[in-house]
Amino acid sequence: MSRRDLPEGEVHTIRQRRGDSLANGGLWGVGVGAGFGLVGGVLAAGDEYSDVSGWFIPVAAALYGR
Repeated sequence: MSRRDLPEGEVHTIRQRRGDSLANGGLWGVGVGAGFGLVGGVLAAGDEYSDVSGWFIPVAAALYGR
């Protein structure tokens, strides 16, 4: 970033970019992890050769989402 000197009359708006909050990133991580766990649980419970039943779907989503 470089410094620029401008006359006061030419400045209309000043904007500053701010980084995203840590909480928002954490929520995205939980959501993506829970989504992968949900898909994995559905696939595991739907496999005819697997001993996993339907209770595994929310458990997998909770485990991967944490």
